[in-house]
Amino acid sequence: MYPLILFLALSLFGFAQSITVTLSGITPPLGEVYLALYNSPKGFLKSQYAYQKVTRHATQNFRYTFRNLPKGEYAIALYHDQNSNGKLDTNLFGIPNEPTGTSLNAPSRMGPPLYEEACFEVIHNLSLTIKLH
Repeated sequence: MYPLILFLALSLFGFAQSITVTLSGITPPLGEVYLALYNSPKGFLKSQYAYQKVTRHATQNFRYTFRNLPKGEYAIALYHDQNSNGKLDTNLFGIPNEPTGTSLNAPSRMGPPLYEEACFEVIHNLSLTIKLH
């Protein structure tokens, strides 16, 4: 009974949206996937500024759902930690050695993707497919 009341209350106040993320390109399915959901350009790609962040075991058909989100603007950044060392490995120039991805598959042009190219509006449940590269 209480879960139903909570769900209805959240729905009335606009907190019942979800974003389901599906990843393509997880090969091999080893290690962890680190996902971060941002609701502001401030601190984009810096995990301490993430609205929500999660770590999940990498699988070939990877899918994760962020739940109970208020309506608004969001962007997602993620990486596949293939060697499970808990960090994104980079080369001497700071370029990732492990696969990364962002919502809307925002491009990396001479630097990391921009929030403005990765952000999207959530007004109802949404599904996104992000390609790792």
